[in-house]
Amino acid sequence: MIIAEISTFPVDKGIHLHQYVKEAIRVLDESGLNYLVGPMGTCIEAPDTETLFEVMRKMHEAIIAKGSLRVVTTIKIDDRRDTERHMLDKVEAVKLD
Repeated sequence: MIIAEISTFPVDKGIHLHQYVKEAIRVLDESGLNYLVGPMGTCIEAPDTETLFEVMRKMHEAIIAKGSLRVVTTIKIDDRRDTERHMLDKVEAVKLD
């Protein structure tokens, strides 16, 4: 299982960007992948890199399709192949007792 974090947003649309980010999240939601929206990025679980990169590309393009001429997308990927791990497993592992 691949766990990735993506942050994608327009840099040419002022300071209120939620409508653009919502469009990217809509694309992600339609993909059927598990995800968790955070305040600075969205975590995604994907079965393989092909699936992950395709949905990330669509998220980026959704912001352009909404009218942005300049979009910044950052991606962090944890591709662990020795065990099946999920986003919430990683969160649980660092919780204080």
